Amino acid sequence: MLGGLSGATVTSDPFLASGTEIAKLVEFGGHTLVYVKEGSSKFCYVGHKVNGSMGDNTNTDADVATFDCTSTPTVDICGAVTSLDAGSIGSDQIICAGATAVALSSSTAASGGTGSISYQWQSSTDNVTFTDIGSAISTGYTPGLLTQTNYYRRGAKTSTDAIVFSNVVTITVNAIPSAPSGS
Repeated sequence: MLGGLSGATVTSDPFLASGTEIAKLVEFGGHTLVYVKEGSSKFCYVGHKVNGSMGDNTNTDADVATFDCTSTPTVDICGAVTSLDAGSIGSDQIICAGATAVALSSSTAASGGTGSISYQWQSSTDNVTFTDIGSAISTGYTPGLLTQTNYYRRGAKTSTDAIVFSNVVTITVNAIPSAPSGS
């Protein structure tokens, strides 16, 4: 029971209960519980509202027994966190064996998350198993001399956000044709 809601059953929002939403919950003075779903611009409340205290354009006192997410105003929440987006990297290339690929650059910067974003480039020869490229921690990466097709992606993370990955860029390496044999 939330303070002062004698006889009322307080139920939670089904989205919150499903475990698929991330929310911040705050209790105000033992009378009202407020939560904001991650990525939402509206808050939800349950409990006792006083003289329009929930910004719902009323001036009445009322006990609200289930979360109300529809009659609250849109709010800007200071410090609201957006999820980390890895951004995107340059386009596919086709080169000859032994050639150097053009540098891979950031098409769209990584954004969101909490704190400073750091990068880690990865490569793969099968587009399934990716391995970190030791010193490749910038927004761009130059692969160097290649002898086989390689796949590249850029990871982005913060001190509190797990690594997320950009699109995969394929650098296809074509074999150099053999010189025709004379007769």
